[in-house]
Amino acid sequence: MRKAVKLLTTILALLVVYTIAWSWTVISFTTRKTALQESSTSNSRGGAALYDSTAMIFVHVGKTGGETIKWRLQVICELRGSKRKKARCKEQFSLGESLLSRRVIGYTHCGSQRPRKSMESATSFLVSIRDPIDRLVSWFQYMHPLNCSPERPSGACNLKKDTSSTWGVDFFQTCFPTMDRLLDVLQPASSSSSNLPSLTEAAGGTGSNQAANTTNANNVDCATMAIRALQGNGPRVQSNHLHFNYFYNYNRTILVYPERDVWVVRQESLWPDLKQIETLLGGDGSRKFEHEGPIITHASEKFPYKIKTADLNAAHLPAVCCTMRDEVLVYAYLLHNAVNLEAVQKQTSMNNLLSKCGVNSLQELSNTCGWKNKKKKPEGNDDKDGKVIRRLDELWPMLDIKF
Repeated sequence: MRKAVKLLTTILALLVVYTIAWSWTVISFTTRKTALQESSTSNSRGGAALYDSTAMIFVHVGKTGGETIKWRLQVICELRGSKRKKARCKEQFSLGESLLSRRVIGYTHCGSQRPRKSMESATSFLVSIRDPIDRLVSWFQYMHPLNCSPERPSGACNLKKDTSSTWGVDFFQTCFPTMDRLLDVLQPASSSSSNLPSLTEAAGGTGSNQAANTTNANNVDCATMAIRALQGNGPRVQSNHLHFNYFYNYNRTILVYPERDVWVVRQESLWPDLKQIETLLGGDGSRKFEHEGPIITHASEKFPYKIKTADLNAAHLPAVCCTMRDEVLVYAYLLHNAVNLEAVQKQTSMNNLLSKCGVNSLQELSNTCGWKNKKKKPEGNDDKDGKVIRRLDELWPMLDIKF
């Protein structure tokens, strides 16, 4: 009898201990679950949970630091030729891959897209950007024939070896051996003129440019060539990144999918922007992206011909802004709609461009330049299928935006 009572007492004690332990486990689990839920929604700008389903297409606009960015993204493995090379490339990302890299599912550059059907599955665009004038200067230096060297193949070498067209010779040797010569041809005929030539006038060659209706000894109309190149209407291969500009990419991404989020990485603030995006996605904001791959300079530090925006005549830059209307408006659109930038960051980047243009607002720039909102169909060499209509309707409201 005593043994039975002792056994029953032991069983009851064990039940009490088990019940207490189970209750504590349930309470602990519930507490941790609630904490995790609160943590996932307390991140800045809506929390990481807001971007859990984000799938990005990296839109690599030329001369914006895109080569350096793409080496931090596993999607570059899709650019490898063979399955073996792709697999070997992906092995490099197998440990410690960033959240940003995981969220980028496609890549587009100079009209090419990889993987080919990734555009339909994406929810967002990640766009590499840079001040339009600085991008132009970088392009001019990159493509200049003097900067072609056998040990570092580049766009300049491709242009120099091109026998299918005289465009490279006409542009860089006959017309514009220096960046200053390029800016000179865009200036108003009279320095006392209150208005610079409008885009419509310039494109038609009937504006007030100094050389708008003149040709040189080689019968090359340098002014028209300059204007067409700066507006993205130069030949696809020869004018290279000027052809595949902001407006070209805008027409094939954001204009087609206006409901998708836009994320940007500014070349001028590349590492902080990458870290800020990583944080918003729920990753480690202190991640050292600068140490995770090569920094691509195209050997510009060894170029014989070097030029920086700061070296140019500041008084000649407003005419460039007027000529590059579409580029300025798309750049403003990208900044304004970037989900990863704070208002002060957008304002700083926009003000840097406006200061080069000699104005305080986009509306002032439009009035100075005489811009007009006109739809225009792509010119013959703009599109292979001719189906894309270059539209400004969605961009025109940017003139009223206060950054």
